Amino acid sequence: SFDKLSYLATGIYFYHLVRDGRAVSASVLDCDFGIVLPEQAGLYWARHLAGGLLCESLAPESIRRIRYEDVLTWDQNALSQVLKGVTDKPVTDINYDNFAPSRYTRSTHKLVPQAPDPQRCDAWKDELTARQIQLVESTCGELLSLLGYEPMYWPDITGRSTIEHLTKLVEEPVGKLLQKISTARRRSLVDR
Repeated sequence: SFDKLSYLATGIYFYHLVRDGRAVSASVLDCDFGIVLPEQAGLYWARHLAGGLLCESLAPESIRRIRYEDVLTWDQNALSQVLKGVTDKPVTDINYDNFAPSRYTRSTHKLVPQAPDPQRCDAWKDELTARQIQLVESTCGELLSLLGYEPMYWPDITGRSTIEHLTKLVEEPVGKLLQKISTARRRSLVDR
């Protein structure tokens, strides 16, 4: 349990790395593991944050929250201090080729083997439509705000219209079908 771990690691800090939920949503909507609607992507982000937020509340003296977007703007010295004990290499010597995704996930994880790029902090604004951003924020706008991310539309967001609900009835099964086709195609490439 976390209590035992924090007792054994007295004097050690745990870092909870948090990323903007809209950026995470833009990333997972491109994947083929079942998330096809922006609302689902927002909830996916919130669910994956829950464990870290719980640990923060249980042991605030041991957990340090770091925003991914802030890390991208740190100088090399500050980042090296955080990574002390994790790696002996200077941050500039980290070989990102070691993070290459498997052949199976390569098409949906194109950025993984690249060094983090501060220019991509707000890439989600171009990758998501305004309506997709609204729908993500409709499910997690309050959490975005609590974590220091400025919502663009929340709390003044209208729900899905009748037409959007009808479209959703088609989007979700068609999206899942396309994901299955994409998964089968990638598996066939890996099996060759």
